[in-house]
Amino acid sequence: MTINFCVGFVRQQVNQQLSIPRELVRCFEPRLQELIGYGLYAGKMGRIDWRPPADYLDADRHPFLDAVADRLQTSVRL
Repeated sequence: MTINFCVGFVRQQVNQQLSIPRELVRCFEPRLQELIGYGLYAGKMGRIDWRPPADYLDADRHPFLDAVADRLQTSVRL
């Protein structure tokens, strides 16, 4: 039996893109932003709507990320 995987697509258990406010992530060094999920693997894996996640750090709002973050915060409050 052989198990193969590409480390670049193995994601952390907690989605840092949703649990850390983008306002705070904007203050992080670029390397730390990559480590918490705002980077791409091999320039291809990890995109959101075909764009690198870091593109959304400069945007005021992103409908998908905001909707998921709102649901996450609502479920945590319950």
